This record gives sequence, structure tokens and C-alpha cells, in this order.
Amino acid sequence: RSSGDCVVNKDDTLFMTSWDPDGSGASALGDSLVRVDRETRAGENLGGLNYKKVFGLTAAWGLMFGVTGSGEVILIDQVTWTGQTLWTFDSGWWGAASTPER
Repeated sequence: RSSGDCVVNKDDTLFMTSWDPDGSGASALGDSLVRVDRETRAGENLGGLNYKKVFGLTAAWGLMFGVTGSGEVILIDQVTWTGQTLWTFDSGWWGAASTPER
């Protein structure tokens, strides 16, 4: 159950956010980050980001970012898979993108 868009990082790994990664109902830790195996299509729940409505993901400069419907831009730690607020804007986000060069 996707929350928003997907992103492929420089390692060619596909990630998505999910508001219900295991089918048990919305997570108390907000949306979860899910790694998707591109061959088997199996998802691996990496854990809660501690943010809800993470509608956009992007990978740039070796980092991963998320944007939320509440206006937060978050940095996603690629070891713990949790988010940290970098900026908060007055309006929310509905998606994100980056170029292959980044």
C-alpha cells in the first residue's frame, strides 16, 4: 500500500513508502520505507520513518530525502532508515524528483 512515489538510488535499488507495509493497519511510526526487489517484486519493510504522508522520495548526492503532505522535507538515514526534518514549508508536497546526474 504505497503512500506516494518510488525512487531508485545510485546503487539501482528501488524504494517506496507505505502507510501499511504488513497489512495490519497504519503504522504507529508513520509511513515505513520499503525496499523492493526488482526481480521478485517482494517488499522488505525497513522500518518506520516517524512521519506520515511521505508522498515523495528522491535520491541525490548520495543521500535520500522524503517530502510529506504536511510540508516537511526529511533526510532519511540510510543506516537506521528513520527521518529527520530538514525544512518545513507552509504547504505540503505531492511528489519529488531528481536527475540521473545527482
